[in-house]
Amino acid sequence: MSNQREIGEVLEPKDELQVFRLGGLLDGSEVGPNGRVVANSSNSKIAMFELSSGQSSPELRAQPDCEQILFVLDGECVLSCESGEHRLGKDQGFLVPAGDRYTVSNPGPARVALMWMRTAAPPEDQVENRPSNLRMRVPKEEISAPGLGRPGLGRHVYLYALSQRLIGVTFLLLADWNDKSLVRMHAAIEEIGEDIWITIPQRFVQWYGLKQFGDGDYRFLPDESGDKTRGRVELIR
Repeated sequence: MSNQREIGEVLEPKDELQVFRLGGLLDGSEVGPNGRVVANSSNSKIAMFELSSGQSSPELRAQPDCEQILFVLDGECVLSCESGEHRLGKDQGFLVPAGDRYTVSNPGPARVALMWMRTAAPPEDQVENRPSNLRMRVPKEEISAPGLGRPGLGRHVYLYALSQRLIGVTFLLLADWNDKSLVRMHAAIEEIGEDIWITIPQRFVQWYGLKQFGDGDYRFLPDESGDKTRGRVELIR
């Protein structure tokens, strides 16, 4: 078995209406840790899988051009990913950022049943996330992510184009910012001393017309509510 794979690598993709049911997994049907695909197309895949007590999935990886979603149908599990370990129960789910590696394990006495989904935009709608040669720095003490330890660093942050002058910065996927942002992309980070250095994606450089980006070209604005999971970078024109 390879170390990195997708759930349920069976069922040829077909671009037509596909009907499936969840009940078969929950009535005692065995599908195992490698899963069973119930719907598959050129842009999407949906699979079911289950883990017995003490069992773990293979190491999985979200593809570079799409995120993956897992939903717990029954039981409890532990997601181990680049941000740490997260325990989830029935009716909870998690979204894995593009490119991240992860495993799912069942430390409890009862089995866990999950639904796994991957959806990618058609190739013509995908935007390549290329890094630029511009970076900005944010104080570590001003931004963090719950459950990731102080200061809550992962391998990237999300940048949101909130307005012509404001860039939102967060380690989380935020529904309210998604609704009002024009562009959202993830950006690589590096921890240096007391700062987080963020490599700005090339699309943001073009969107904001950035030629250079020194300390005098922007300032970091902590969230007014004191919520350290998010902040804003204001451009100084």
